Amino acid sequence: MQIFSILSILVNFLGKYEHFLSPFENTNADVGSIALAFYQGLFAYNGWAICALNVYNINVAFFWNLPRASWISISIVTSVYVLTNIAYFTTVSPAEMLASSAVAVTFAERLYGMFWWIMPIFVALSTFGGVNGILFTTARYNDSM
Repeated sequence: MQIFSILSILVNFLGKYEHFLSPFENTNADVGSIALAFYQGLFAYNGWAICALNVYNINVAFFWNLPRASWISISIVTSVYVLTNIAYFTTVSPAEMLASSAVAVTFAERLYGMFWWIMPIFVALSTFGGVNGILFTTARYNDSM
């Protein structure tokens, strides 16, 4: 995904920013839609709830390293997500995003042409990596607390 983030910065330098001129046009701002957006966003941070519980099971050095690891990883992941979304908005219009069943694939079709099939493979590898991390974290969860 960092490749796509770097490409978005390059595309922005080429002047492709017309989708950022009116970012909230035709949006739905009722309470239910905002709550649903928060719920979907919090789903991405599911692993942090269990990771914090592991502090009680590990030695004292972990108390020093957990906050550092948390802040560094949160900063990196947030930067990658923001830059990836900038890449999507510089390449795909909001109307095309709503019509697309997979925005990343639409983005890859537009940017990479016949090599669009690389994007679903990257998404699958990323998903397996996330599941792998959650499985290892959950296996270390101590239920006797």
